[in-house]
Amino acid sequence: MAVTQQLARVSGAYITRCRASAAVSPDADPEWDPPAEDWIDLDWSPRFLRDACELAGVDSPTLEALNYALNGDASVDVSVLSHPEATGGFGPTPTALTPASVADVAAKLAGLDWDRVMAEIPADCRETIAGGDFSGDPLAYLTTHFMALRDFYVEAAQRGLFVVSWWD
Repeated sequence: MAVTQQLARVSGAYITRCRASAAVSPDADPEWDPPAEDWIDLDWSPRFLRDACELAGVDSPTLEALNYALNGDASVDVSVLSHPEATGGFGPTPTALTPASVADVAAKLAGLDWDRVMAEIPADCRETIAGGDFSGDPLAYLTTHFMALRDFYVEAAQRGLFVVSWWD
């Protein structure tokens, strides 16, 4: 099974409930099960999205927002989710962004002209931007995943939710 980037939109109350469940569970299971409509699998796109933005010369604040969107903030403690029954236990400890950070990230991603990013990728990089083992149209792959990420964050911001990030 491949390990891919996952994100979930949840309320602060939901995170608190997970902490409480882990505290009383004999095996510290946080009973993590966000609704399917609030969960997104970004596949292997995170590195390729960053690479595309760097190649296109996206400004530093927007690149930082993209990195935050994908990596979360380690200072937001959601370590209780680092449980095999919750987030699979692969990769680093799950991270999260607070609703205020989610709103900032959403605004920066919404302001990014993705068509310009795609147009700025040098022609000689277009076939390899998504990796050597990739088959299909890499620009379509990146566009699909960027739009999903952007829309996911915009909705999380509108609803005042945290975004939790992990690899599974």
